[in-house]
Amino acid sequence: MKMKSWIWAGCVALIMGAMAFVACDDQSKGGAAGDLIGTWRSVSGSTMYADEVYILTFNADNTGSFQHIEDEQDEVYGFAFTYTFDAKTSIGVMYPESEYYGEKDGTEFKLVWKSKDQVEVYVREYQGMYEEWEPMGIFMRQEEVKNASIVGSWKWDVYYEGESVTLTFNANGTCSYAYLYDSETIVYSGTYTYNVSTCLGEMTLSNPEYPEYPTHLQFKVEWLNENTVNVYVEDSYYGESEWYFWGYFTRI
Repeated sequence: MKMKSWIWAGCVALIMGAMAFVACDDQSKGGAAGDLIGTWRSVSGSTMYADEVYILTFNADNTGSFQHIEDEQDEVYGFAFTYTFDAKTSIGVMYPESEYYGEKDGTEFKLVWKSKDQVEVYVREYQGMYEEWEPMGIFMRQEEVKNASIVGSWKWDVYYEGESVTLTFNANGTCSYAYLYDSETIVYSGTYTYNVSTCLGEMTLSNPEYPEYPTHLQFKVEWLNENTVNVYVEDSYYGESEWYFWGYFTRI
């Protein structure tokens, strides 16, 4: 049994073609080897299952770790590894520190840099002898963010060309939600509250056509860094409240 069958049990191939990833061979946006050092967290919705999170850590001494978090069960599993990395090709190999898997083959990984803090990760077994590159997900450099303000405008490009959501939070407690689709924009306006300690908030938005029926939306912010966040909304329609991924927003 190879590493992949353990990490992604039941997921022999991560079918991500619909997300229109940039071709693996384009490394023109890459950075120096130092760019790799740090902790990287997968962007919600970029992996095969939206409720799963992958965390990769690369240390300067060529050691690292992988964590796989299944949110619904709150289960965390993973392994430590050593790695090599060629900054010119943005290709490396992870060798799990486990007697069971050994260090004979390792798992090759390839990075397509979108910016210094965002990268697409691809993996393949046997260092390319038998398999094609498979997308693992989009990863953001993880930074410790405390008491950050959400004041400003945030944009999520959704999944389809020409479709986007823009949230604007003003310092005076007013806010807006703008949805762009097929060249038409609908704007909902209202007020909001937000707790910087708990990262929880609530928006009260009014449909411009039916202002007498405002919508109350509970939301939660997961900070990837000061300019990128995952936003979740609470759904209590059927009684018990659950958090659902809404979108991946970038400060604009």
